[in-house]
Amino acid sequence: MQPEDQRRKPEAASAPSGLPSPLPKRPVLVAWRVVASLTATCGLFALWAVGLALVAWLPRPRAAWRRAIFSAWGRSLCKLCGVRLVVIGRAPDEGAFLVCNHLSFVDIWVLAATTGGRFVSMAEVARWPLIGFMARCLGTIFIRRERRRDIPEVNRQIARALESGDTVLVFPEGGNSQGESVRPFKPSLLEPVAANGHAVAWATLRYDTHDPDVPASWAVCWVQSAFAAQLARLLSLPAVEARIVFGSGREHDGDRKQLAARLERHVAAAFAPMAPPPEGWREAPLVHGLARRDDSA
Repeated sequence: MQPEDQRRKPEAASAPSGLPSPLPKRPVLVAWRVVASLTATCGLFALWAVGLALVAWLPRPRAAWRRAIFSAWGRSLCKLCGVRLVVIGRAPDEGAFLVCNHLSFVDIWVLAATTGGRFVSMAEVARWPLIGFMARCLGTIFIRRERRRDIPEVNRQIARALESGDTVLVFPEGGNSQGESVRPFKPSLLEPVAANGHAVAWATLRYDTHDPDVPASWAVCWVQSAFAAQLARLLSLPAVEARIVFGSGREHDGDRKQLAARLERHVAAAFAPMAPPPEGWREAPLVHGLARRDDSA
C-alpha cells in the first residue's frame, strides 16, 4: 500500500504568492458563457444564411446584411461575455479603411460591434476549424504576405469592399501586446491602401478589469498562452470594460512607411497604457504570420 502522500493526485500548479490564479474560479459562469456564445453565433449565422438567399445578387444590400449580422454578433458576444463597451468618438462612415492597435481576440468582437467591418487577416485563419469557415463567409480578406503576386488581388478585394460600403479593418502592429504601449506599425500591412491612395481612419483600444489583482493585461490580452487558457481567463471575469476611441481625422500617403508612421503617432497619442501584468505572468507578445516579413524594403 502506497503512503498517503504518494497516493494523492497531483495538484494543479498554483500561482506564486500574491499573483492571480491561472485557473478560472467560476466554472459555471465560464460554461454558461461558452454555451450562450456558441448558441448566439450559430443562430446569427443561420439568420445570415437565410437573409443572404434573398439578397445574394444585390451587392450593396448583401454587404449591408453582412454588416448588420456581423455587428449583431459582436454586440451579442460582448454582452454575453461580460464585456462592457465604452465608445469615444464616432466610428468612421461606411466605406472606410480603419487601423487599430491589437491586444486580444476580443478586439474582433469590439470592432465587429462598432463597425461591422471586414478584417484583413493572415491566410492561415481560413484553415482554422469553424472560425475559418465563418471568416470566409463573412467576408474576411485573406493575404499571404510571402506571396507578393497576391497583392494585386488583395487590392482589388479591398477596393470592392470599400465601394460596397464596408469598413475594412487591419491591425498594423502585426501581433498582440500586453498593453504597455503601441507597437511599431508594419508598413507592408498598409501597402494596399498606400498604393491606391485610400484615406485611412484610426482607432485605439484598451481594456480594464477594475481589479488590480487581475489586470486586463493578463486576463484579456492574448499573448503566448494557449487560446483555451486565455479564453477561460476572460470568461471567468465578472466584467471587463472595453474602451475604443475613434480618431476624428483621416490620413493618406502614397508612401507606405510615411503613412504607417503618421498613423502610429495618432494611435499612440490616444492610447492610455494599461496596468502591467504581475511580473510572474509576463509573457512574450504573440507575433502573427502577418508580421513575419521584413519591412525594411
